[in-house]
Amino acid sequence: MNELLSLFKKAASEQWRPKTEFMAEIIKRMESNGNIPASEVVNIDLEFGVRSREVLQIGLADLQGKGVLDCLTRYSEEIIAPPSSRLATPANWPLMNHERNVRRFSAQNGSLNAKEIVRKLQEIGISSKTIFLSWANWGFDLSYLRDWLEEEGFHDVLPGDENLCLLLQEFRDNVRRVLGRKCFRGGRFPLTLPVMFLLLFGENHPLSGRNHHALVDAQQLALIAQVFNDLCKPPNERVYWRSSLIKMPGSGKRQRPLEEFFPSLSLNKKARLS
Repeated sequence: MNELLSLFKKAASEQWRPKTEFMAEIIKRMESNGNIPASEVVNIDLEFGVRSREVLQIGLADLQGKGVLDCLTRYSEEIIAPPSSRLATPANWPLMNHERNVRRFSAQNGSLNAKEIVRKLQEIGISSKTIFLSWANWGFDLSYLRDWLEEEGFHDVLPGDENLCLLLQEFRDNVRRVLGRKCFRGGRFPLTLPVMFLLLFGENHPLSGRNHHALVDAQQLALIAQVFNDLCKPPNERVYWRSSLIKMPGSGKRQRPLEEFFPSLSLNKKARLS
């Protein structure tokens, strides 16, 4: 982990910049109002069946990291995931085991059907104008949830993918600009969510090591978004990266080797790999 930390410090030695207009808009709002409601900007993460695309768990958190929705899902009887016989390859044990584990998760809002989820979204104030943040290479978190709700008969509840900002791509663009494409052991800097959160906040943070639970991932994303906002300032004006507000690994604490993290990446999050 020290090797990665050293590299990231080099990447953070320069002022970062947002890649997209949406990220620039989010930063502008964060700077003008530190208490942005989830109705304006919200972090999203899903746990889903990697083959069936069935939404299993939904996690939403505001930009301060407060959870606003944490639920498992209940599909209508007539809305079912594609049966195994229609899929190209049979489900292997790790995939099946992951889905079984997710279904046993404890969720703050319990298990909700589509109508109940839509009601919760409306209570939060989420609309077609809400900006969503996700840690992914493409917008499956928002699109899978929107597709399911539309299948259940609920349209115009969520915005289109044009309202989705992929924070992973924002990080990748800036790291690549400073360090190059092959900066870590002949390959790209590992920008998986478990590695990045541990790198930025340390193993003693309450959220560290708890990935692949949708709400936890959304809360981690919220905190990383704050760091990104900070990195877009000149280095001498930063608040988080240069202070103890971010618990950096070190200070005599045991450093966890990278090998603990790469094999344990969630099967349904491989699309998020850098």
